[in-house]
Amino acid sequence: MENKIHRLSLILSRLFAFLIDVILLGVLFGLVFTFYPEFFDEITIEKIFLLLISFELYFFLFEILFNASVGKLLFGLKVYHTSEKNFSSKVRRVFDKIFNLFIRNFLRVVIIIPPLFVWNEILFLIFAKGRSISESITNIRVDFKN
Repeated sequence: MENKIHRLSLILSRLFAFLIDVILLGVLFGLVFTFYPEFFDEITIEKIFLLLISFELYFFLFEILFNASVGKLLFGLKVYHTSEKNFSSKVRRVFDKIFNLFIRNFLRVVIIIPPLFVWNEILFLIFAKGRSISESITNIRVDFKN
């Protein structure tokens, strides 16, 4: 029972952390719109791509530097690298972590359509023992700080 409560609180914390991050990014994009309205005069595929890359870069940089995004920090979550590989050098370990974080964030782009993303994550969390799609593919896990 305690494990189910932990999983449910983790899922809800991750959801609210993601919402806080999206709101924060929305505010930042709103500031860009306020100071550079000409950027949004004509919406092109390049500009959409730039906004998408900015969105992913936010998560990637925060998770590399702080092991959590702003939303995850507020909810006491941390991104753990759970590699079972024993690398002989620190450089190799760092590159493995960076590669896994890149894959984790790239998967967010692959299933970016919001209703499908949320639905896929919910189904995967239920049937994959509390692990998300990106956690199942990479050696990275999000959990509460101990």
